[in-house]
Amino acid sequence: MKYEIYCKNTLIGVLEINSDGQYKYTPNNEGVEVAKKEVSLIHEMQVKSDWREPIPFFKNRIDNAKRFSDGKIIAYHTDPFKMICIE
Repeated sequence: MKYEIYCKNTLIGVLEINSDGQYKYTPNNEGVEVAKKEVSLIHEMQVKSDWREPIPFFKNRIDNAKRFSDGKIIAYHTDPFKMICIE
């Protein structure tokens, strides 16, 4: 699976999940710089990672969304982050 990660409609990165459940995150550096001026971003949203164990921030959102929707668009009204499944 692949998700685009947005903060207030600014693309800040792409999260990939492989068949083993490992995560790989690639930040959009321009978007990260814009978002950092408005909100506090966790470290994992700002740096590129290789395949690794799930990132809790993203895993919790995906797990919660699966309980209530198809998980294609994941967003809470309580914060500015949105995840859109693109694959």
